[in-house]
Amino acid sequence: CLYEGIPMAMIIEQAGGVASTGYFQSKIQRILDLVPTSIHCRCPIVMGSKRDVQVVYDMYRKEMGIANVPMIGAE
Repeated sequence: CLYEGIPMAMIIEQAGGVASTGYFQSKIQRILDLVPTSIHCRCPIVMGSKRDVQVVYDMYRKEMGIANVPMIGAE
């Protein structure tokens, strides 16, 4: 995540998109909020427009029954 995920997340978010870890370590969070534990740490990456990432979040809510899935733009 340190060399690939975090730099890509910075670019995506600066362009108005969303860069998320998806459902990882029992929560959903921004990639930029990750604290790398090693140089070669790994995490899932869900990146794209707000609408596209919201589709993935909605699938988590529906298929996995995860209640605390954030709504993008509802801040």
